[in-house]
Amino acid sequence: MEDTNKRYKRKEKLIKARKKKDLTQQQTAAIFETSRQYISQIERGERRPGLEFALELANFFGINPKDLR
Repeated sequence: MEDTNKRYKRKEKLIKARKKKDLTQQQTAAIFETSRQYISQIERGERRPGLEFALELANFFGINPKDLR
C-alpha cells in the first residue's frame, strides 16, 4: 500500500500548482477535457492519472510527472 505521506505530497503539489495559475478544478477539467470529479480524485490522492495524462498535467503546471504518479 502506498505511503500516506507520498499521497499528501502529490496532492499538495498539484493543488498548489493549480491555484498558482488561479484555476478551479472545474476550469482545469475543462482545459484537459475531463471531469472535475477526476481532477478532485487526483488531488485527494484517491486516483493516479495515467502516464500520458500525468505528463500533460506536469507540462502544463510545470511540475515533475513523478509527483503525480
